[in-house]
Amino acid sequence: MTAETSTSSGSAFRRVASRLEAVLIFAGFISYLAWLPAKMGGDGGVRARAIVSLVETGHLTPMKYSYVGPLFSVPLYLIDKLLHFDGRLFHRYNYFLLAAGFFIAYRVLRRKTERANLRRFFLLILTASMFPYHLRTFYGEVFSAVCAGLGILLLTQRRFGWGWALVILAVVNTPALVVGLAFVSVLVAFEHRESRHLLAPLLAAAGILLESWIVRGHPLVSGYAGDGAAPPGIRPYTGLPGFSFPLAFGLLSILFSFGRGILFFQPALWLAFQRLRCERSLHRTYVLWMAFLVGEILVYARWNAWHGAGFWGPRFLLFAGVPASYLLVARLANREEGLLGNALTFIALAFSAWVGLDGAIFHLKNLPDSLCDQADGVFCLYVPEFSPLWLPFVKAPPVDRGEWMVAIYCAVVFAVLAAPLLGRMARQGWLHLRAAAPKGLRPDPRL
Repeated sequence: MTAETSTSSGSAFRRVASRLEAVLIFAGFISYLAWLPAKMGGDGGVRARAIVSLVETGHLTPMKYSYVGPLFSVPLYLIDKLLHFDGRLFHRYNYFLLAAGFFIAYRVLRRKTERANLRRFFLLILTASMFPYHLRTFYGEVFSAVCAGLGILLLTQRRFGWGWALVILAVVNTPALVVGLAFVSVLVAFEHRESRHLLAPLLAAAGILLESWIVRGHPLVSGYAGDGAAPPGIRPYTGLPGFSFPLAFGLLSILFSFGRGILFFQPALWLAFQRLRCERSLHRTYVLWMAFLVGEILVYARWNAWHGAGFWGPRFLLFAGVPASYLLVARLANREEGLLGNALTFIALAFSAWVGLDGAIFHLKNLPDSLCDQADGVFCLYVPEFSPLWLPFVKAPPVDRGEWMVAIYCAVVFAVLAAPLLGRMARQGWLHLRAAAPKGLRPDPRL
């Protein structure tokens, strides 16, 4: 085979791969919409009912959750009502949020980064992160994660107005993110030598106070006063309200607990401890994403309900899926990585794919509230076999036809993303085998 023929076949393969990846992105949203039903319970149900009440009666419900994120679902509710869709669009609000985020990110980056990396990033968010489970709910974490991720991206593209607006919206929707915002504003101000960027946390704080005033009648009434207070339990710090959890124990739990640890639910974050070769245009974005995530972790490590109560995975840290997916993209694109590094990347990819699949079709099926309420939730938080990630291996829950279709889709995406990596590993393994074999036993290089 000549070099020209090899180049031509390589170009054809890349064209086919790019079309396949694009089709898989659209297929992901279609399959999730068609086969994964929406869940409207918990805090998500409270938010949804507040929006319905606002549209139907014109009155605000003095709930402790922010209206900022759910307000953008009003057009979907009105379209449902007009077309008699019985909430089919409204209940899928988080799907449309993520789709809008993908569209904006594509428009911003299509000429500034390799489109193959952008497509893989979207596929990893869809199938190998915590997003698949969250997309089924009406909770507010998707809004904050999408706005913060996009806003920080726009900041690094010098679109400061829209960038800060989106990050501030994310923080007003989830006030605990203000520390992450402060970290980002300091880094941006230092990089550009412009103190005006330090105003962002103040504007976010003003937005939080203004919403509390409008919704709850006083700027200092957050709705969380005494939240979490309960009789003492088996764990030493249960029953204490607010930010009462010791930072050291909170960090250990939020990072490493089997039922909620972010390093288990976004395993690609382990790759951050290795040297990263990434596109120069996105390196600053990645650094700011990680700074935002560190601030978020520090805040929630002190929160008495750091675990997110009855939820699949570390509910409050959904944003971690953004830098984690980028880490995987950078590693998948690095053709100079050695065999060991590629093996670690494959393990992180496979583990991340399992997390996405588990959240999509298994989630909390075999974890009844009666079990997780025992002993202050110690079983579901810290015991490996009761973690939602491992329980399906102990007792496989039932899977219906729609969930099987989603599983097949996720498996196809994993195969498409892993195939080039496995090919590189096979070639590297062959070279290592040849080099290690005695001279007389070395494989014929023509084979």
